[in-house]
Amino acid sequence: MFKRSEDLTVCMQTFNVTSPSMKTVEDTRKSCNDLGGYKLIGVASYEELLWIKQKHDAAKYVGYAGYWVDGKREEVSSGMINTNFEFSDGLTVLNKTLYDEYAVISGLGQNRRTPEDCLTVCQPGGDRLMNDVMCDTSGSGYGFVCGYQLV
Repeated sequence: MFKRSEDLTVCMQTFNVTSPSMKTVEDTRKSCNDLGGYKLIGVASYEELLWIKQKHDAAKYVGYAGYWVDGKREEVSSGMINTNFEFSDGLTVLNKTLYDEYAVISGLGQNRRTPEDCLTVCQPGGDRLMNDVMCDTSGSGYGFVCGYQLV
C-alpha cells in the first residue's frame, strides 16, 4: 500500500509469467483489467520502485528481464531520449526526477529504428531500475504490476 497524496492511496500486486513472456504492454493491460478493478499501474515514487525491485529479485529475474508497468512516452516524443511519459491508469503522475535518475532511456531499440516507448522495472545496470522497451514486442516482460485505488 502506497500513499501518493492526501486523497490517493494505491495497492499494488506483481504477477509473474513463466512462459511465454508477456509480449506486449496491451497483453499486460488486459491481464490486469481481467482481474476486475485492477489496472496496469505506473511507478510514482522511489519507494514503489524499490518494492517492485524487491519482487523482481525474489522472482530471480536478472538483467533486462522484468515487470511491465504503465507509462508510455508521449506521441510527439516517440523514440526520443527523454522521460516524457504519460500514464493511462488515472492514478500515476509523472515524477520526472525519478525517471531521469533511475531509468535507462534509449528511445530506440538496438536496430536504432524501432521506438522504445513503454516501460519495465528490471536491473539493466548500476543503480538504474527501469528501462524503456518496445510496446508491441518485448521479450523482457516476464511479469507485470497491477494496482487499484484504495477507497
